Amino acid sequence: LSPVCLGSLRRAAKKLNSTTPLVIAVLALKKRQISVHNFQSKLREFDLQGGSCTKITGGKLITAFYDDHLEFYDWDSMQLVQTVDSQANNTYWSHDLLILAASHSTYLLKYTEGDEPLSLRHEEPLVVASGLWLSPDVFVFLTPHKRLYAWTRGLRESVRIGTVDDFESSKLLLQQYMAKKECIIITDYTLRETKMVAFHIPYSYLEAVAMVHSGEVDDDEIFELASKSGNKVLRSNLARLCEENDYVDLALRISSDMDYKFSLALKLDRLQDAMQYAAETPAGRHRKSKYRLLTYKALLNADLDLAVDWPLV
Repeated sequence: LSPVCLGSLRRAAKKLNSTTPLVIAVLALKKRQISVHNFQSKLREFDLQGGSCTKITGGKLITAFYDDHLEFYDWDSMQLVQTVDSQANNTYWSHDLLILAASHSTYLLKYTEGDEPLSLRHEEPLVVASGLWLSPDVFVFLTPHKRLYAWTRGLRESVRIGTVDDFESSKLLLQQYMAKKECIIITDYTLRETKMVAFHIPYSYLEAVAMVHSGEVDDDEIFELASKSGNKVLRSNLARLCEENDYVDLALRISSDMDYKFSLALKLDRLQDAMQYAAETPAGRHRKSKYRLLTYKALLNADLDLAVDWPLV
């Protein structure tokens, strides 16, 4: 959760699971000390090693922000876990994944047990103005230019899924994801524009991604979930996730992008299918290049009959 201001104090919170109480961390004593509470009593307190910080956030670890670095502390032991050189201004946790949002780029880190538990996995050139984890695997965020992107665990790049032009203000906030309504609620962070906007994100996409990561893949069920989504960008993203996890046949079945289907068919040595996808490409250099690739692939497979059958135009 993001920090909440209480007068001169800032708080960070951690919801352990559905059966444990909410625990909060309060920044106090001229922003040099953190005390941990459970709404009934103070549990413990400790001094920050870096002195006065600008703010704190919660999650798997407590994060203290400074001008040129971040300090991560364990909730229970109160020990400094790791220092990261970064000018990040916010954190977004999802289990073992951490999004660090900075003014010039965004960083994805993974948390594991060890001497340096936080390791950098990916740097994204896009800037997160407001972000929200829709599930343990899918992170959605707005840029300062009101463009909406989705990042999926297992894929390196974020994909643009829309633009929010319903507000004059550029300071927008992704409030929450309503799974039953399959939409994200977006508001003006300054509350000067008293309205809410709902942006559709199909829950079926989250289900399909979770199934791929679980390793218990039912091809027909995932194909049905992909068909339900109605979002071409997310459907293509799901296909690429399947390919990354070696479900290449399923990726070919899911994708509706003919260029991508052509490359997958070549990868699977399904040359007749690749020929069909090439034939659906408009006449020109792009189609010719596909036929050349098909001929080369057929020669590699020592299939001379197929190689001489490909059209030359």
